[in-house]
Amino acid sequence: MTLTLPKHDSDGIMLSHYLVAHAHPELAREIYTYAGHADIAPLYIDTPLADFIEQSPYVVNLFQGDPLFEVFQSNAQQLFANLESVAQNQAPLSGIIVSVRATVSFDMVLAYLRHRVLIQFSGKRKGVFHFQNPNVARYFFGEAQLKDTQEWMGPLLYLHWYEQWYSGGEEVQGQWRQVENPEPSYDLCHDSDSAEPQALFPLWQLRESQQQALELQFDDKNIVRFFKESRQSMPSVGERNLYRTYIKQAEQLGFYQVQELDAYFHLRQQYPQINQARLSDPSLNALSAHEKLQCLETMLRKDALYVCE
Repeated sequence: MTLTLPKHDSDGIMLSHYLVAHAHPELAREIYTYAGHADIAPLYIDTPLADFIEQSPYVVNLFQGDPLFEVFQSNAQQLFANLESVAQNQAPLSGIIVSVRATVSFDMVLAYLRHRVLIQFSGKRKGVFHFQNPNVARYFFGEAQLKDTQEWMGPLLYLHWYEQWYSGGEEVQGQWRQVENPEPSYDLCHDSDSAEPQALFPLWQLRESQQQALELQFDDKNIVRFFKESRQSMPSVGERNLYRTYIKQAEQLGFYQVQELDAYFHLRQQYPQINQARLSDPSLNALSAHEKLQCLETMLRKDALYVCE
């Protein structure tokens, strides 16, 4: 599959496109090798992360069919054997593409994106947010509620990233994903003389749907880990969604440790059909995690025998 960048918005206004490239030791060399005379800037300059410039993502103007676009697209579509890996298999040029109206300058795009490098969550906790990492983007933008994503996008009309998952067995399937923001906002999109532009505006407070979407990333890593460690073929999208449901059930039962989660997975593989009332049976409340698993196995075995009679 190839990515075709939109040329105009719905009003016929020309668009500009920017690669927000995820940090990599070879990133700067790759950018300057393929970008030619395009506008280029490290994302962390003029932010509280300016001291970490060597670990900075880069923002660079991108054009359909230019060498940088072709290399980025080729890297994005590489079928990695280990999908939950971020660092080991990451190509030097990975990231996301953002699209804006051509009337929005490069400096304005930078100013906006620099407002988004930090987030606030769980009250007043703050953190560095790697939204440009395609492994994060596929959850933060792809799994959260659309209205929350569009609010986060501000002046961005489109977001583009490449998403991969197992299609069954060891085969990997991928597709380009796109989110459109039909009502862009330009409140944060301006130049500033401040050394810390984030001080002028509140940090992005993680929305509930975004928090839940990022938690799915952790869940999916656990699912892939389980299948690998139990030497089973990698789960398809349908199986992944089923095991996401199993994780929610496990949390409902108070199974949070890896060993408990794996034991519940094995139990559900053995007994895929379940009476939902079993999960909230009052007799489980006073039991330890090990005792709950034993009790559930007994219940499910009896249910299975009853069905077969």
